[in-house]
Amino acid sequence: MAGPLAGYRVVDFSRVLAGPHCAKTLLDLGAEVIKVEPPRGDMSRSAYPRRGEVSGYYAQQNAGKRNLSIDLKIPGANEIVLRLCDTADVIVENFRPGTLATFGLDYASVAARNPRVVYASISGYGQDGAWSSRMAYAPTVQAETGFTRNTAAQFGGEGTTGEGRLRSDALSHADVYSGISRPCAAPISRTTPASALPHCAWPTSPPSTGSSRPGSGPSTTWLRSTPS
Repeated sequence: MAGPLAGYRVVDFSRVLAGPHCAKTLLDLGAEVIKVEPPRGDMSRSAYPRRGEVSGYYAQQNAGKRNLSIDLKIPGANEIVLRLCDTADVIVENFRPGTLATFGLDYASVAARNPRVVYASISGYGQDGAWSSRMAYAPTVQAETGFTRNTAAQFGGEGTTGEGRLRSDALSHADVYSGISRPCAAPISRTTPASALPHCAWPTSPPSTGSSRPGSGPSTTWLRSTPS
C-alpha cells in the first residue's frame, strides 16, 4: 500500500543524524528521497558498529534512499543539482547557515526556480543571531547547557574521572537499540538486511558505553541497557 507521501520527491543534502533521520521519516511515509553526497560520502558511512563494509548507523538513517554522488566544487556541478532541485517538493539540509549559499543552493536560489519547494534547514543555533554560525553536535550542546555535568554528577563523577566519565554523554545509541530490539528492523528490511542495522551488529546485548563508545554521539536521557 502506498504511503501518504507517495508521489512526493525529497532532495536530502544532510549528513550524520538530524537531517538524514528527517528525510528517512518522509521516506517511510512514502516519499522518494534522493540523498546528495560528496564523493567521499557522508561521514557516518565510516561510523561503528559495522558489518563488513556497511555502517549500521548509516544504513539505519539512509536505507531506501536513492543517491547522487557529486563534487559541488567542480564547475557546473551546482547547475546539475539545481535541475534536481527543480523537481523537488522538499529539500532537507543541516549545514551551518550560509554553507549551501556558497554553491548557489540556498532557499532563495532554489525557490527562484521552484517557488513551491518546502526547504527545511536544520542547525544547532538557528538560522540567524549571534550564535548561528557556530558548529553544533549533541555532546557540544549538552556540555554548554550543563547537562553533561549534571548527568555525570548523578552517577558519581564530574565528567572527567571515574565512573561518571563513562556516563557523561546522555544516551548511548546502544541502549536504545537494546530496548527496541528487532521490531525496528521491520520498516527497513525491504531494502537493508537486519544484520546491517546497528542494534544487530553486536554479538551480544550491547553495553552502556556513554562517551567511551567507538561510534556516534548520543542525546537526551541516560539509560542502562539490561541484557535479555
